[in-house]
Amino acid sequence: MKLIDWYIFKAISKMTLVVLFVFAALSGFVDFISQTDDIGIGEYGVYEAVQYTLLKLPSSVFQLIPIIVLIGSLIGLGNLSKNNEITVILSSGFSFFRVSLSTLFAGLILCFLTISLGEYLSPPMERLADQLRTKNKYNLESIGESKGFFGGRRKIK
Repeated sequence: MKLIDWYIFKAISKMTLVVLFVFAALSGFVDFISQTDDIGIGEYGVYEAVQYTLLKLPSSVFQLIPIIVLIGSLIGLGNLSKNNEITVILSSGFSFFRVSLSTLFAGLILCFLTISLGEYLSPPMERLADQLRTKNKYNLESIGESKGFFGGRRKIK
């Protein structure tokens, strides 16, 4: 029984990873294209735009995770059905409920990975991306420092 659970989990996870990479590439490309308007302002160049895009990528992926998991699960289960593997699993004694439970287990593991991405990885990287973009775009040494006429300290939000 554990072997079939693992097999279903592997099929769903593999297709979810493929969909994740496709959506991440598309999201990164769109984010990079949106940054091309700012290239040339201050010290903000192509390298900084790529760096900003890569640092913002976990936040973009986090927003798309529900769609990614849904599409990956459907494709994974569709591949199992296309090759008649679901039929073999059901005819070997597994109930439809048991197959659904294996799918739910895969979804729960992906849910925990999503929570860790959204709580621990995405916020610091997004903050760093915004700081680097502001620093390079406005030629500031650090955030909150102004090179204006009076040279006073000012916070940039």
